[in-house]
Amino acid sequence: MSSEYKRLPHLYNQLWAIFTGVKNKNDTEQLRAVLVPKMEERDGEMVDIHQKTRDDFFEAVNGLCRMPESGTAVRYLLHRQELYGTRPKSL
Repeated sequence: MSSEYKRLPHLYNQLWAIFTGVKNKNDTEQLRAVLVPKMEERDGEMVDIHQKTRDDFFEAVNGLCRMPESGTAVRYLLHRQELYGTRPKSL
């Protein structure tokens, strides 16, 4: 269990990889736009084209939350982003 924290950088980068197409990562609306449902017609059916992205996002967040030692680190990262409007490039 004491080595689980070593996975944190990978999980953190995996989470932010979902938003690689976002130009301004400090703009919550741009980040949100990646995750909100976007319906398109495909083969005569309406399909949410962002569903897989949203599933990947929640899987990455859950991966971070499942780490017992990451709670403090995740809170630190979120607090830092809130205070300074930035996120670290890597841990």
